[in-house]
Amino acid sequence: MKMLGSHKNVVSMVGCCTHEEKMFLVIEYVPCGDLLTWLRRRRKKINELKASERSYADKEVLKDQGETIDKQKQAGKLLKKTAKEEQAQVTMEMISLRQSGDPEDMASATHSLPDQRFAFNNEAMDDEHSAHKEQVNTAQQSDKDAVIEVIPSTSATNRDVEWKVTGKDWPRSSQAATGKSQANPSPAMPPVIESIHEDLSSDEEEEEENFRTKQLFLFAWQIAKGMNHLAENNLVHRDLAARNVLVGHDNQIKVSDFGLMRQIYEDVSSSAKSKKLPVKWMAPEALYQGLYTTTSDVWSFGVVLWEMATLGGVPYPTLTNSELYRLLGTGYRMERPDMCSDDVYELMADCWKEEPRSRPSFYQLIEKLEVIMERDAPYLHLNEHNEDRPYYNVPPEASDD
Repeated sequence: MKMLGSHKNVVSMVGCCTHEEKMFLVIEYVPCGDLLTWLRRRRKKINELKASERSYADKEVLKDQGETIDKQKQAGKLLKKTAKEEQAQVTMEMISLRQSGDPEDMASATHSLPDQRFAFNNEAMDDEHSAHKEQVNTAQQSDKDAVIEVIPSTSATNRDVEWKVTGKDWPRSSQAATGKSQANPSPAMPPVIESIHEDLSSDEEEEEENFRTKQLFLFAWQIAKGMNHLAENNLVHRDLAARNVLVGHDNQIKVSDFGLMRQIYEDVSSSAKSKKLPVKWMAPEALYQGLYTTTSDVWSFGVVLWEMATLGGVPYPTLTNSELYRLLGTGYRMERPDMCSDDVYELMADCWKEEPRSRPSFYQLIEKLEVIMERDAPYLHLNEHNEDRPYYNVPPEASDD
C-alpha cells in the first residue's frame, strides 16, 4: 500500500505496526460502507415505495368498485320502483279501458304499453352497464399506471432531475446540461463533475431517502480515476468489484481491498497459485492463462458498471463459475440489464472485448464518462425496474462455486 501513494479516490494507509507478533495496518475511515450494500439499500427503498404505491392504487380501485356497486344497487332499486309504477299505470289504464267497453282501444293498449315499458327498462339498463364498465376500466388503468414519482429539484442551479423516490412516473431523462466537454481529464475537477457535486450537495442530510441516477455516473468516474492512479503506478488490483469500493460522505468514492494487488513487471503479472478467485469479475486471459494486466482490471470495471446498472444485482446469475469458465471463451457476454441505458452498456461492451489491447484504458474511460455526462444522458431508467429478473433472485453466495 505504500507504493499506492495518495489519491482522493483510493483508500490511503494511515500507519502500520510491525513490532508486535501480530502486525496491524491502519487505513483511513470511509463511513458509508461498501458500494454493493449502498446500491442494494437504494433498490430496497425503491421496492418499498413501489409496493406502497401499488397498495394505495389497490385501495383506490376497491373504493371505486365499491362506489360503482352502490350506484348499481341504487339504480336497480330505481328501476324496480319505475317498473312497479309503470305496471300500476298499465293496470289502471286497462281497467279504465275495460270500463269504457271499446274493444279496439283495449287491443291497442294490450300490444303497445308493455313494449314501451320494456323498451324503457332495457335502455336504462344498457346505460347503467356502460357506465359501470367505463368506471371499472378507468380504475384498472389507474392501477396499471401507478409507479414511483420523482420530484424535480427546486435548486436554482440544478441542471438535473432529483431522483427522489416518492410517487408516480420515473422520468427517462433529465434536463439538458450546458458546458463544453473537456478533451482530456485534468487534475482539476471538470465542470460537469463540479456541477453534479453541487447538485448532490443538498442531499447530504437526507442521504438514505434520496437517489439520483447521476450519482452512479459520479461513482463510475471516481472509480475510473482511482484505477487510473493504480495503472500509472504500475499496479494491478485483480479484485475490482462493487463490494471492494467504499462510499464516503458527499458522494466520495474510494477504491479499496488491495489483498490481491500486485505490481506489474513488463505490463504483465501472473499467478500460478490455486486460490479462491473472483471468477465472475475476471477477464478471460486471467481465467485461462493467469495473466493480469491493467486491461484485465478494465474488464472488471465493466462488471462494476453492470452492478451499478442493476443496483446490486448478481453477475451471471444463472451460471456457475465452471459454466462461465467454458462460455467466456466462446464470446458469451452478459446482456444489457432492463434499466441500463444504451450509453452505459456500450461502455461495458468496450470493457469486455476479447482482445485485451482493444479495451479502453482507464484514462480513456474517464474521458468517455465525461462526454456522456456532458450530454446529460441517463445512467439507467428506474421505471424499467423489474425485481423478478434472475440477477435479483440469486443468493450472493451463488456467485461462488
